[in-house]
Amino acid sequence: MSGRRLQERNARLMRANPFCVQCAAEGVQRVVDQWDHVVELADGGPDVEANLQGLCHEHHVAKSAREAAARGQGVGGSS
Repeated sequence: MSGRRLQERNARLMRANPFCVQCAAEGVQRVVDQWDHVVELADGGPDVEANLQGLCHEHHVAKSAREAAARGQGVGGSS
């Protein structure tokens, strides 16, 4: 997805869920920096809104590193 459709989806998600889900679980309110696939596309996750979660930069980097390590890759893989 790209262009206007992507911008509209991101705006809709931000209105519904403006805070990082991991920070919220820790009792902190930090605004979403990136939309992340809960189940990575590479692992068969669907590219649908129900499979997206908002993460702050810190939590997105940590999740990406865990996923890369699980695959035996270095940091730099994306979700």
